[in-house]
Amino acid sequence: MKIALFIENYLAQETTAAIHCFILARGLSKLGHSILIVTTDPETDRLYEQQGVVFCPARPSESVWGQDLIPGKAGPLQEALDEFHPDLLHLHSTEHLGLAGLSYAREHKIPAVTTFHSLSNAFTGYGSNPISRKVNASKSRSALSKILQGSRLLTTTSPLFQGLLKQHGFNYQLEGIPLCVDQRLFFYDRYDQNSGELLSKYSLSSSTKFFIYVGNLEHSDRIDELLSLWAQSVTQKDDVRLLIAGSGRDHAALVEKAKVLGINSQIMWLGKIPREELSRYFHLSTAFISASRSPNMKMAPLEAISSGLPALLPKKCANAAFIKEGKNGFLYANAEELQQLVQKLSTLDLHGLQLMKGLVSKSMEKLTEEMQAHIMDDLYRQILH
Repeated sequence: MKIALFIENYLAQETTAAIHCFILARGLSKLGHSILIVTTDPETDRLYEQQGVVFCPARPSESVWGQDLIPGKAGPLQEALDEFHPDLLHLHSTEHLGLAGLSYAREHKIPAVTTFHSLSNAFTGYGSNPISRKVNASKSRSALSKILQGSRLLTTTSPLFQGLLKQHGFNYQLEGIPLCVDQRLFFYDRYDQNSGELLSKYSLSSSTKFFIYVGNLEHSDRIDELLSLWAQSVTQKDDVRLLIAGSGRDHAALVEKAKVLGINSQIMWLGKIPREELSRYFHLSTAFISASRSPNMKMAPLEAISSGLPALLPKKCANAAFIKEGKNGFLYANAEELQQLVQKLSTLDLHGLQLMKGLVSKSMEKLTEEMQAHIMDDLYRQILH
């Protein structure tokens, strides 16, 4: 089967959607399918293809994708798709790139599958002021409506999107699909030596317990709330540190807030860490922690769990559906509950920590890219026959 996957900003591998597509493409290839990735590149003014990836001209955008296809320069895409001759298109974008894929599918009478990773462009908009947010939300909502109507199969990794769509007047059935991590990068290694190297690099004590957040440093991810919760959960005497890995436009404001809360000495601002190095920081840490209540499934908590870290998450986020309390994480509703979890995990000795991490990582053993590929292969075949 020849399958074309449409995804914004694929090359950077920074979004959950892009990582999901990379793992899906690799798994489908193992099953014998031919895969073409169609994505966008703001650094080019012409379409080009490289190692099975078609790059379309794009412009920077304040949307969740960070960039968007330039519609007027999408013409050569049809030639690239004609040459590939796909049996099916799988859209992971609901903006101009997704619409281009949907248009091709209609014209050539081939089915389109859509996976929804985020609905915020359509329901909250984006832009630097209320007017632009309202205008962009209207455009994204129109694109969403077209893709909902034109897709043969609608899927999502989030258990919250079905209700969210219905809440906004869209009555469509979504098929839930798994979100898998790259287990070549994220796994628990009891004998990992990188922790010692990081302790030396940052002049840290081996007795310190580390809790880590990985993601965007923006208001929408509630990092300000995480800082407030942390301030209520620990004291200056506690030998714990909060590692914050990521970047974003609210970084400076968050550093200032940490100073105001009197917790800056307990926080390490790591900046953006390359994905291939993230596992080193997970191995150093005791648990993953977040205050995000996003309806989107996030990849970072799952990568942490695969590395052996229990995830401490709010009860109302999408990733909460994956948590089996006491086995691969814990859910909290307020600062008091989070404080109890942090204090409990901080008392684990080395043996207890190793035992916990081994058990946590096992919860991801069956959630492989092969399993994900087989599930999608079955769904593809159902709509093709």
